[in-house]
Amino acid sequence: MSMSSAAISSSRFRLPNRRESTVEDLYFNGERYHLSYSTLGGKVWEVFISGPRAGTDLYAICCTAATLVSLALQHGVPLSTMREAALRDQEGNPVEIVGAVLDVLSASGA
Repeated sequence: MSMSSAAISSSRFRLPNRRESTVEDLYFNGERYHLSYSTLGGKVWEVFISGPRAGTDLYAICCTAATLVSLALQHGVPLSTMREAALRDQEGNPVEIVGAVLDVLSASGA
C-alpha cells in the first residue's frame, strides 16, 4: 500500500453547491443503513451514512466516519487506499460498515 505524498493535497477540493448524488439503502449485518454519495467528474467526493437508529452511538459513528471519508476524498486520498485499509475477514469481506460503504462506492464505478 504505497502512495506518493504528491497525491495527497493539503488543500481541500471545494464542491459546487449543486452536484449529482446517489441515494441507496445498504444492508450490513442485518441492519439497514442509508447511504448517499455525491459525484463530480465521475468521482465520489462526498459521503453520508445514516445508521439504523438515530440517536445511538452507532448512528453517530456512521456520521463521523462519513465525514472523515469525505474529507479524505476531498484531500486526494484514493478510494482504493481507504478500501485496502478497511478491516476484512479471511474471505476479504468487510467486518464493519465503513468497509461495506467503501465497497459500494468502489462498485459504483465513480
